[in-house]
Amino acid sequence: MRDRHVVATGFAVGLDSLTNFEFRPDKPFRACLICGAIFQKTLDRLYPESLLAADERKQWAVKHAKQHPQHLHEQLRLSGNFALPEAAQRLQAFGIFSLNDLVLDNEVAHALATAPRAPQDDARDH
Repeated sequence: MRDRHVVATGFAVGLDSLTNFEFRPDKPFRACLICGAIFQKTLDRLYPESLLAADERKQWAVKHAKQHPQHLHEQLRLSGNFALPEAAQRLQAFGIFSLNDLVLDNEVAHALATAPRAPQDDARDH
């Protein structure tokens, strides 16, 4: 099992040109490594050091994790990967991916290669 991942962020080209797209990869966010959902409040974009925003990100992560069955959490843990292939594919469109998984896992590499070039939706803020 791999313990550490080199995670690239900010590699999506053209996010700032998408109409009404608010996600900022250079500001704090949380991402689900099972499904690829992303959470970022407006507060995160305006005040990145906000303790209130940090608490809201943590609360979102705990609540969101409960939406996935335990076997998926276990599958992610046992894989040693940064994210499950479906999540990796979705996160790649936001410019977020694990260099380790890209090189070491064929399924994730395929998911990244076939990922859409732009996100299909914006980060959630609730």
